[in-house]
Amino acid sequence: MTVHQYLSDVRISRSKQLLKDESSSIDSIARQCGYPNQSYLNQVYKRIFGYSPSEYRMRCVD
Repeated sequence: MTVHQYLSDVRISRSKQLLKDESSSIDSIARQCGYPNQSYLNQVYKRIFGYSPSEYRMRCVD
């Protein structure tokens, strides 16, 4: 595993934890996890999971 992959995994894991709390905006979560904005986090989630962070949030909260 490369350093880049490790950091990506840590960021995604943290974002998944934060998305469970509906009081935080997705843009705020993206920035807390080291992404420049919500749009970039959306791209990462679509590439890895096939759905957006907001869709992940809806799946987790249900």
